[in-house]
Amino acid sequence: MSLDYDNKNDSESDGLNIFYKVKEEDKDFNKVTVYQGILISPSKDFPYKLEVVIKGKFEFSKVISFEDKKNMILTNIPAIQYPYLRALISLISSQTDYEKILLPTMNFSEFLKKMKWEDILIKLKI
Repeated sequence: MSLDYDNKNDSESDGLNIFYKVKEEDKDFNKVTVYQGILISPSKDFPYKLEVVIKGKFEFSKVISFEDKKNMILTNIPAIQYPYLRALISLISSQTDYEKILLPTMNFSEFLKKMKWEDILIKLKI
């Protein structure tokens, strides 16, 4: 799997790139694996390239409609995972002699609305 970062939503000067991909684990999206990551480019304040990707496994009730599952994948799951990603970035960056990086809160529903559903799915090459 290649990490395909999307920088359309961020200014080029902040050096922050977002990664969000979903892997369907069964044909009805009852189980999914979600990869969420941040790539921070070096800057004068923090001269290191920092990349952190977390993986979460989620399971939905079989009675939930596909549209509800899709909405949860695009809204709830990134909101659940992002605080852990923020904490990891903060922890890792605080181990250096440079200023700790504190990521801002983020509205994922707005960010992911601009992406096509097909673009966030991981397509397995067989």
